[in-house]
Amino acid sequence: MQIGINDIRARLLACVSFLICSVSHLAVCQVPDPAFQKIHDEWKAIDSAPPPKDFLPVIHDLKAFRNSSGGKSWQTDYMLGVAYCRTPGNNNQKAGNQFLDRVRRSLLAPESARSAADQVMKWCVSSSDGPEDSPTFQLTSVAGLNQGGVLNKGGYEMPHGDSTEFNTSQESEPDILIWDNRLFPPSKSAEAVAAAKERTLGFYFQGGAASGFVIETEVGRPADVGICMAKYRSALQTEFGMVAPANLITVYALVSDVPRLADHLHLLKMPLGTVAYSVPLDLSIVGIGTGEHCGTLAHELTHLFIRQNFGDSPAWLEEGLASEVAVSIPTAAGFQFIPSWRDVVLKRDWQMRPTVPELLNLTWANFTTNDPKEVEHVAAIHAMAASFVRYLDAKKKLVPLYKALRDGLSSDTPQSDVEVFTSVLGKSPDQVDNDFSAWFVQNATPVHTPF
Repeated sequence: MQIGINDIRARLLACVSFLICSVSHLAVCQVPDPAFQKIHDEWKAIDSAPPPKDFLPVIHDLKAFRNSSGGKSWQTDYMLGVAYCRTPGNNNQKAGNQFLDRVRRSLLAPESARSAADQVMKWCVSSSDGPEDSPTFQLTSVAGLNQGGVLNKGGYEMPHGDSTEFNTSQESEPDILIWDNRLFPPSKSAEAVAAAKERTLGFYFQGGAASGFVIETEVGRPADVGICMAKYRSALQTEFGMVAPANLITVYALVSDVPRLADHLHLLKMPLGTVAYSVPLDLSIVGIGTGEHCGTLAHELTHLFIRQNFGDSPAWLEEGLASEVAVSIPTAAGFQFIPSWRDVVLKRDWQMRPTVPELLNLTWANFTTNDPKEVEHVAAIHAMAASFVRYLDAKKKLVPLYKALRDGLSSDTPQSDVEVFTSVLGKSPDQVDNDFSAWFVQNATPVHTPF
């Protein structure tokens, strides 16, 4: 049923005393993850104690938690960054900065967390012991999920006719949400379908459980959409070793008017050019798609899977991979990446593209803009990220680099992303940029991919 805003706020006030709230694009309130709460309390006890502070025991526990499903979050990275920075030794300072850099570039971390990470990084290079107190802000977690901002595919990437048109906004701030009856295990697929039907009363959907998804579709059979989505899910699992969320993903497949359903389902005000979005907190995908063409929905599926498996993924890798998956051919062995309209955009806007060294240092903020003057530049960034992923795949380096970056902070001697990149590719980022430029000239076949 539709929950009114006043009811939502009243219920939020009732749960504040014993629930942890997470604010990152979405304001939500859910039962805290017990595993996270335990490790957070252990870290907080040490962080709040008078010096000397011995963080070595909690570093071990934090790294074990980070390697668990959903553990690669900005919160875990922040605690590890502080712990390493407060542990004497140059190698520990380096490791601390690497974890904190992930926080600084995170899509999901609030501004207070990014600011705190910047402060601690400055301490890391100025003192071997660090300050007595950390910056004050609330670390939060939600059971079973990395905190989820809305991830949406909008006008920066929408081909239209023989050219590409772009919106100037991709994100909006929603009202407070309560996530009731939206997460179901596979064993309760019938209940999940009934709940999805109730949420979409007034819309002309056919619903059903299909291929491990809950499907609500405007056109065609739910089974066909499920079969299409299952091909992409299987390719993500086979090629990248991604683990699917434990609960069912609900897919709302539309033929038009994504913003209207976004407002109804999630109280989100999306720009008119939005063609799809996903919400990790209720494992939902809303977007344009059918049983025959579900690439746009697969783009969002990639985001959900990366949230689950590599929650602190670099922006260029996550967005580039999701963009290429959308126009790929899923096979039993993985993905076949092919030239697409993104190459046309990059060729057109080549002078505005980031070089490979610049691409590696971009944050999620670089992938959006509200300034009409910056739209073409942001479009070039999206196109560069996508084409560079295809280049890495052609060089047989995409999967090794994905896994190395995912696991690069898990070793006893954490490596920076640039160190991992250089090690996997055997070249410096500048050298790779030269090679990419030569490859792109030969492989950017002008094509048109109809929406």
